[in-house]
Amino acid sequence: MNKKILIVILSLCSNTLLCGQVSFEFGDISMNEMTMKSYPQDSSARAVIIFNIGDVYLDDRLNAIVKRHLRVKFFDQTEIEDWANMTVRLSRFNSSISKVKASSFNLENGRIVETMMSEDAIIKSKINRYYEEAKFAIPNVKAGTVIDISYTIKASASALPSWQFQYTIPVMETKYIADIPSYYSFREDVIGYLKPSYNRIKETVVSWTMKDVPAFKKESYMTTLDDYISRIDFHLARVTFPGQETIYVLKDWGWVMSSLLEEQHFGDQMKGSGFLKKIVEEELGGEKDPQKIIEKLYDYVKRNVEWNEYTDVIPDHIFKKVLEEKKGSSSEINLLLVTMLRKAGINAQPVAISTRDYGEIRAAVPKLNQFNDLICSVKVDDKRILLDATDPFLPMSSLPLRCLNNVGLLIDENDAEWITIQSSRSRLAVTTSLKISETGELNGNLKIERAGISASVGRNDLKLKGEPEYVKSLFSGKPWQVHSSTFTNKNESNQQLSETHDISISDHVQDAGDRIYFNPLIYGMQEANPFKSEVRQFPVDFGTTFEDIIHCKIELPLDFEIEELPQPKAIVLPGGAGRFNYSTNKTGKLITVTCHLIINKARFMPEEYPILREFYTQVVAKQSEQIIIKKKK
Repeated sequence: MNKKILIVILSLCSNTLLCGQVSFEFGDISMNEMTMKSYPQDSSARAVIIFNIGDVYLDDRLNAIVKRHLRVKFFDQTEIEDWANMTVRLSRFNSSISKVKASSFNLENGRIVETMMSEDAIIKSKINRYYEEAKFAIPNVKAGTVIDISYTIKASASALPSWQFQYTIPVMETKYIADIPSYYSFREDVIGYLKPSYNRIKETVVSWTMKDVPAFKKESYMTTLDDYISRIDFHLARVTFPGQETIYVLKDWGWVMSSLLEEQHFGDQMKGSGFLKKIVEEELGGEKDPQKIIEKLYDYVKRNVEWNEYTDVIPDHIFKKVLEEKKGSSSEINLLLVTMLRKAGINAQPVAISTRDYGEIRAAVPKLNQFNDLICSVKVDDKRILLDATDPFLPMSSLPLRCLNNVGLLIDENDAEWITIQSSRSRLAVTTSLKISETGELNGNLKIERAGISASVGRNDLKLKGEPEYVKSLFSGKPWQVHSSTFTNKNESNQQLSETHDISISDHVQDAGDRIYFNPLIYGMQEANPFKSEVRQFPVDFGTTFEDIIHCKIELPLDFEIEELPQPKAIVLPGGAGRFNYSTNKTGKLITVTCHLIINKARFMPEEYPILREFYTQVVAKQSEQIIIKKKK
């Protein structure tokens, strides 16, 4: 064999652990694993999962026992924070974690040295009424470290844990083996764009395997990674014990709705809570107009109950306590709003939703735990209005961005109905009025107006930082002088938020002797295309429709004239999904430039991605064009 070829084979063998079988015994780390410098299938990877193995079976008490063994190699320190600090989600009602072992392995003076995690390192905390987290950190992890982790989860057989095949770092091998008696029938939901290989080992034992799984690359305008990353979910559909009738566990959405309405703090509170009638009457003062009734009660709830930043579907507390403590979760606030509107004779219903960071609802799986938030729906003259009273700075026509996740389940005593969750258009308008000097300095004012979600974000930012810090962060990275700032409608949530800044800019232009080059768009332009990848396998999800307007007026120095202005341009997306207009005008010494970008669809499917990407490429190119002015001869 050619000597050079042999060297290449040996090198590849060392890097990919092919020279010897990987040991799946805890702590049995090979020298090849310790000396790995990179992962050949992805040379950019900062870490790699050597293996991730799961084994699930039912014990004699019909508990699902899941054993997991995970081994990770770190090439540098980039991924240590995420992978040396483990979080395991558990059901608060029927699951537990035990037999936790976690160690780091480092090469010291040619020897593999183990550092074990102490037994008291596990910390548990509540997520919501359904789930809690167990967290632990592996000690002594650094560049070159291999970590080994194993633990056992006990759960109800009806809550068979999911298995994830893909992560944000590559995986060399992952396998999930399930030994489930035939009298349990599960619906298996394979999620993501990479599918595992399926193998039936024997009658009740099956496995799902993937090798050389690429890292999932997060891209712009996505919901949670759980919506796209490859995994398998299990949902108990029915149980048939020998000699007994079949028990159907997976019901339908009507049954889920009925279950909610039977909850004491849900359905019973909406029917009861008679004390609210008096509050409603006092607040309305005889008002009969439905629209004004909605506005008044919506404002009442926002004024009197502060959101504790906890999202849930079923209230933990009764309305009297919520109003007394002036704090509540999303369900406590919005179910209170629903109930008060009903007391006023308004057609109002709660809507169960899943937030963008919780995951998309799968309509084929009717389970309550798919929801983690609640909003309010009202109907006036056959027009549906969706409300959320958790944000004091949110206009009544808008929903928080967290809620904008495709669909929600309208809870009605007569029927369960799927409705689209959408908000009013978010709007950002930037107006500049500037004068350019002979030396290229710009002086004037910048006005920013916000409506919808954009206004809510601005108001919350102002409250959190205060005006001086807000202005500082607004122009962070821009060496501008801000002489003064004024704000209008800081607390009026149903009005647009307006801010004006008097500014001086000394470094925006390029002075080339008798010519000056400058971009008229000093603020609010799309500086880079947010869509980097040539192809995309999942939707682009903006959350809401939006509109960005930039209007610039620039007065030239007396002894300068225009040499070149950008040409007008109009771009339209198919079906009116979006458009972009760029126009210029000159009147004497005054140049006017207007950019108008509108996106009329909140979600674009993968097949629409190439056109959307090209649309943004053209927007960025056009907005980067410069104006050239020159001295008169």
